[in-house]
Amino acid sequence: MTDFQGRKTLISGATRGIGKAIATAFLEAGSTVLGVYGSNREAADSFIQEWKENASFQENRLFLYQCDISDDSSVLKLFKEIEQQ
Repeated sequence: MTDFQGRKTLISGATRGIGKAIATAFLEAGSTVLGVYGSNREAADSFIQEWKENASFQENRLFLYQCDISDDSSVLKLFKEIEQQ
């Protein structure tokens, strides 16, 4: 994979399955990952814990946000939250 040091990547479905695998690959390539999940907070917490135990772990590189991407107002709220951070 290309070096993504210093870049930010937004990934939907980032806490399980293929989305989680993609998020992990980007983290390991140096990207800061802004991950979106629908409603499974337990999966999000588990992913955060797994990342902390990963050999490539660095603080402040994985941020997870709950968002219903089928709802326009929820998506707008997500982007406002990301911009504020």
